[in-house]
Amino acid sequence: MRIRGFLFTLFISLSAFAQTNNFTVNTQTIVGKNTKFWKAAGSDHLFYHVNKPSGQALLNRMEKYQSHKYMRSHHTFAQDSKHGVIRGQNVYSEDKNGNPVYDFSNVNKVFGEYVKRGIKPYVEYDYLPELLDVKTSKVLAGNDEGMTMQNTGPNNWKKWSDLMRAATLNFIEVFGKEEVRTWYFEVWNEPDGWPVDQLDLFFKMYDVFVDAVTSVDSKLRVGGPACYHDYFLRPFLEHVTKGTNYVTGKKGSRIDFISYHIYGLSGGWLNKEPHIQPQVQRFSQSVLWLQRLIKDYPKLKET
Repeated sequence: MRIRGFLFTLFISLSAFAQTNNFTVNTQTIVGKNTKFWKAAGSDHLFYHVNKPSGQALLNRMEKYQSHKYMRSHHTFAQDSKHGVIRGQNVYSEDKNGNPVYDFSNVNKVFGEYVKRGIKPYVEYDYLPELLDVKTSKVLAGNDEGMTMQNTGPNNWKKWSDLMRAATLNFIEVFGKEEVRTWYFEVWNEPDGWPVDQLDLFFKMYDVFVDAVTSVDSKLRVGGPACYHDYFLRPFLEHVTKGTNYVTGKKGSRIDFISYHIYGLSGGWLNKEPHIQPQVQRFSQSVLWLQRLIKDYPKLKET
């Protein structure tokens, strides 16, 4: 009883010294254009499910509620058989003489389902087709997200560049130049797993990618690196602002947008429920850190 009485007295004492805080909110102040950037999502599996009842139901729901403006999917260039992937688009093969053979019919069908509902594709030119992949017996250790895709450059840079150029030209022919100019193009997904001593190889991939896409239409939007670690983003920004371009030999690389994945999770990456707990504080800290980082690169102020 004495403990309860003490707590009650303490509560009364604190209340006596409490101050009233007043806030005024001016709802007429415009701080910037509302881009509704949150109406975007990524899916590891939608490429595979989009033409199935489950995928159609999901896309129809997105259209009904106008909940999504952009959709992003992996494995645009991958084969189904690669590392157990069942959502590759199988766009690349070769004839008996080693000449490239392209088939964009499936990816066109998928993006067509997006576009007819007013959803813009966020195009990833990943991963490498098996015939352009560097063969290795090295066991794939994966990164801390659990991904085990092999991070490496193509075994034939020209064929890989030609593939990206052909895919880009195909999209313009199928969907029209004005439509495709509203899309976003990236070269890879979460390249954080690349060995630090091979980052230059990724920078070369980015430069070749930019050259291939913009050679079809200079008004298409290219960027990246779609990473989720700060130790990767800074070297990338150093390259696009101060590094030597692997295609032009000049200083810097074109970048129309910067993409970075904020997870804001507590604990380990793939903990089982309920240990995965998104936290507002972690999201906020990441956004503030990104703002400070980009201030170090004045050239990217409008990016």
